[in-house]
Amino acid sequence: MTRLPINFRTALLLASLVLVVVSTSGCLNEGKAQLTTVFTGDGTALANKILSVMKAEVPVEDIESLTVTVTRIVLDRGANEAEDGEDVEEPAEEAEEESTEKDDNAEQVEVFSGEMRVNILDLTGVSQLVSLQEVPAGHYSKIRLEIADPELVLKAEPETVYTNIHLTANDRLFITTDFDLEDGTSHVLVLDFGGIHLVQLGNGDYNLTPQLRASLEILSVENTFVQGVINAIDYDANTLVLGVEGGEIAVTYAEDTEIFLSTDDAETPTGAETDLLAGIEVICYGELYSDNTMTAARIELVPEQTEELEPPAEE
Repeated sequence: MTRLPINFRTALLLASLVLVVVSTSGCLNEGKAQLTTVFTGDGTALANKILSVMKAEVPVEDIESLTVTVTRIVLDRGANEAEDGEDVEEPAEEAEEESTEKDDNAEQVEVFSGEMRVNILDLTGVSQLVSLQEVPAGHYSKIRLEIADPELVLKAEPETVYTNIHLTANDRLFITTDFDLEDGTSHVLVLDFGGIHLVQLGNGDYNLTPQLRASLEILSVENTFVQGVINAIDYDANTLVLGVEGGEIAVTYAEDTEIFLSTDDAETPTGAETDLLAGIEVICYGELYSDNTMTAARIELVPEQTEELEPPAEE
């Protein structure tokens, strides 16, 4: 076996160490943050806008449901970063029309892509999990939201579904805001449907302008509901692992957690812990934390082929 000279072996070892340091530094520069995105809302609020005398605002109390499909959520990273000492704008109070110009120096970070049906009125006082996503650390300046297929049901006509609803801004909304995600941190991004601006037009059509706000929570979001499939359950520890969009949620429940079977009414739970089985779909209601854990006060078994989420009835 050929032995290398000591000086050569030392130089080779030092070169290897330098390579490791450089590689590690590169990884640190490409830090990651965990982002949990949820929807919430105040369906009773109305936009403060001046209406034409030829148009009529539809009162929220007349609406049974107002449902849209969320198809994509994208964050702009790396643009419009505030200089040292410069004031940063507060989150926008409502969604604006999609910008026709893209920021050349902004990276587009997608946190959701698919089809999620959201009943805006169902989000009054509760939150709905959208996705779990590991995103690059850094500065973010804009949130872009794409929606489609609005459907309206009025209380006076519960059997009629109106689909002739025109979404403003070409089905695209964005919020201009500034926030930073540091390497190794976890946050909850709360997208708040802060109101409904629905106008009935003279020709029988409707115009819908959703009002949207955004905030970044560090710890937790109360009154959240999460739908997913039980991947694993530990009866001794009162915990289950819920598979959801983009990852898993570790759910803790207690002896007094209400468990509703799919055949139960909204007020009387008859389920037991043994009804929670790996492979079944459930909806958990409780407090969601930014480390992707949850404390559930209520668990509902989802009947097969159920497509829409239904939050618990208000007491």
